[in-house]
Amino acid sequence: TDAGIPNGTYTYRVTAMDAAGNESLPSNEASATVYIEPPRPPVKLGITAVPEGEALGAAWEYAGSPAAGYNIYRSDVSGGPYVMLNTVLLNEKSYTDTGLVNGTAYYYVVTTVDTSGNESAYSVEAAGIPSDTTAPPAPEIFFPAVPGTPVVSYKDRTDVAGSAEPGITVELFRNSIFAGSTTALAGDVPDSLELDYESGASLSPDAKMIAYSYNNRVWIMDISTGEKKGMGKGYWPQWSPDGKKIAYSFYDTNGDYRFAVYDTETGKSTPLTDETGVNEWGLSWSSDGTRAAFVNQNGGQYEIWLKDMAAGTSRLIRSGTYYQPAPRLSPGGGKIAYFENNSLYIVDLAAGDTVLADDDISSGPGNIEWSPDGRKLAFAAYANENMDIFVLDIETLVRTQITASPDRTELDPEWSPDGDYIAFRRLEGDGISSIWVTSSHAPGRERLIQQGRYNLKYFYRKHLCWTKPGGIAYIDGDTLNTVYLRGWFRFEDIELEPGDNTFHARTVDPAGNT
Repeated sequence: TDAGIPNGTYTYRVTAMDAAGNESLPSNEASATVYIEPPRPPVKLGITAVPEGEALGAAWEYAGSPAAGYNIYRSDVSGGPYVMLNTVLLNEKSYTDTGLVNGTAYYYVVTTVDTSGNESAYSVEAAGIPSDTTAPPAPEIFFPAVPGTPVVSYKDRTDVAGSAEPGITVELFRNSIFAGSTTALAGDVPDSLELDYESGASLSPDAKMIAYSYNNRVWIMDISTGEKKGMGKGYWPQWSPDGKKIAYSFYDTNGDYRFAVYDTETGKSTPLTDETGVNEWGLSWSSDGTRAAFVNQNGGQYEIWLKDMAAGTSRLIRSGTYYQPAPRLSPGGGKIAYFENNSLYIVDLAAGDTVLADDDISSGPGNIEWSPDGRKLAFAAYANENMDIFVLDIETLVRTQITASPDRTELDPEWSPDGDYIAFRRLEGDGISSIWVTSSHAPGRERLIQQGRYNLKYFYRKHLCWTKPGGIAYIDGDTLNTVYLRGWFRFEDIELEPGDNTFHARTVDPAGNT
């Protein structure tokens, strides 16, 4: 019995075979026609646009005799001819057709196939037009200010920078008035500038100026024009976050290593303190530039001090052993974090309380950095066999390891302006460093930014600097390099009105969704 065959006419012949395997000639032919009622076609075929565009979804109903599956056909014109889309029978009464062109009409029919392979007639045709109706993700502005933290500008113009979906159009509004449009970077973009560099450098808050030391003097250079001017003898400059001051190191007449503060408006320098016979190092600023924390060394005694720049007063915070890395003042100026004997402490300056935040960091700790909102600390430490990057929530005191290279040292953590990412340096061996970016929230999301840097030099205390406008800067030899990551955007020289200026941005995709 030849069973389970589809409708059609079939011709048969038979042969005989003896015990020795010899086969006879074929018999005469006999034909038979098989016909059973074909299955009904599906009904209620509907076509809908997928919100993301470039695809259409088809769905139908079927209530006839048992079906083995379904076929779906498509045409560019109504009425066909149609081309079958599926390569195997569809078991579900739905199908998503991808790779389509938004705005183009497509026409579909479906058929039913029974268990014998008989196919129904076409269903009633249905049509659809793919379109993108999904709004793109909102952009984020992080310069000149982050949301919720206003800044005071003493200039009548500013750049505005942030991040968005790579390659998308970004529109900027100032006080609800359109201020321009630009395109977010589709990929990472590097930039470079040659320096007369010797040791220590610091970028201005807007990343348009750089202070650095060369031939025992501190220089300030306009990055766009290359124009330079000298500040005087000194080393290791560090720009205040408000852009008004530059702290730098110098040797006083007694040969002691001290701090001076240069006023960028008046061009005058004054010592940070009136102390004598001491060495000062490890300065860090509050985000508004009104406070500075530093270490004072007098013989074998080490002290952490806090300087109120406006009042001109200094306050002793802590006396103890050698502090390495240098203590770090929080962005709001209300806390100081420091390592002592491989334990991490946080001082609340208003309450006067000191909290042991982490005592499980073996060997020598590396750099430490506050997040932009002052709620977390990133640091490099030998908590395992290698130095890795960790993030500590200062409220819960929960520590999260965000890098875990089994045979590499990772250090120099730098927060992104929005606090969502951390850049870090990985030592690859033979003096080679690579630069990476990872999520600040969870491990396992590292992305390589630059490979094979042989001669990385220091900014103040560190090799990397994630600038407020969004570039990751490093000095390789005598070259200042800045990498702008995919999705970064900038509006240059936006005019400010007297009083409050509120900026917001929106993204516009190719389909016009905002």
